[in-house]
Amino acid sequence: MRYNGSVEKKTVLMVISQQQFRDEELQHPESVFRQKGFQVTIASNEKKEATGKMGAKVLPDMSIADAAHLRFDAVVVVGGNGCIQYLWGNQTLFNIMRTHNAASKPVGAICLAPVVLAQAGILKGVRGTLYKSPESVAEFNKHGAIMVEQDVVVSGTI
Repeated sequence: MRYNGSVEKKTVLMVISQQQFRDEELQHPESVFRQKGFQVTIASNEKKEATGKMGAKVLPDMSIADAAHLRFDAVVVVGGNGCIQYLWGNQTLFNIMRTHNAASKPVGAICLAPVVLAQAGILKGVRGTLYKSPESVAEFNKHGAIMVEQDVVVSGTI
């Protein structure tokens, strides 16, 4: 999402795993969004305290299931090892990502989380990048994403 200087309380949904999300991958983007005037909503598997890999404690604003009934101006999935257990394979999250992508709303993912986009089917034939592990690369390739060696990849609203 490009910032053009005028934000009318645009909304961003940030999705974290219940355990082992990357603290800085939530905190830094969240801080930037808030500084630019965006309203940030954090969702996780449950609306109970989530714990980051480095010890951050976050009480999500809502569950992923509750977020599925709402629309946001952008959706970002935070990475970390916890997304393998808690977010990969999450059909409700896939539906959120598909709905927002189909509406040309920006969707993004950090670190290991781009696998969620691939599993949701929105990276088939689309260039993307992720934190490379044998498991993440295999999932990325399995779902037809085109792996590129860059820190950030933008493809349309993805």
